[in-house]
Amino acid sequence: PTFDLKAFKKIIEGRFVDIQKAWSDQELFSVRPFISDGIWQRFHVQFKMMQQLEQTNKVSRVRVKKVCLVEYDEQGLYDVIHLGIQASCRDAFICNLDSSLNSRGTDTFVEYWSFIRKRNAKSNKVFSDNSCPSCGAPLPKDMGEVAKCTHCDVVVNSADYDWVLSEITQEEDWKAYKKQKKNYALRTMLATFEEESPNFAPQFLEDKASNA
Repeated sequence: PTFDLKAFKKIIEGRFVDIQKAWSDQELFSVRPFISDGIWQRFHVQFKMMQQLEQTNKVSRVRVKKVCLVEYDEQGLYDVIHLGIQASCRDAFICNLDSSLNSRGTDTFVEYWSFIRKRNAKSNKVFSDNSCPSCGAPLPKDMGEVAKCTHCDVVVNSADYDWVLSEITQEEDWKAYKKQKKNYALRTMLATFEEESPNFAPQFLEDKASNA
């Protein structure tokens, strides 16, 4: 009832810039508390591949033009919010092993960000500070595959305490996702799962499968 969409979108503008910088620097420690394990794993693997190619993707002049709510869903124990983000940036791929892979330019693009949070969680801040949401202790700067507080052993990105970014979808993929959701057989199957297990949450399951 106290959810403030305008304030939430403003926070996400800042988090969007943070993610772009983390990608450009190939360093996820600064954003680890509010990204899911699935996103961390995908980024981590992509960084490894780029390092083998001696490739960098420098992103600069990031400008968020618009953030809009496109979908809200209740899934089992969780709330899920999907935001559409229109942005622009300067994008430079540089590969030391193969110059034919190099590219540079200014892009305007749309991404869809999906956030998940347990319904009884209190925070709408999306980790506005670098402290544990459970005990308040400073979070370690070297959190890797497991985003755990070293003081109380709580996994901070579990969605139990705050919104966690669980999916980044490109515009073309989002269109395919929306089309898939209209599939009658899929809807019927999901309804069966939900009836058998009231806590069933597709967004949560997708992230676990992606991490695996």
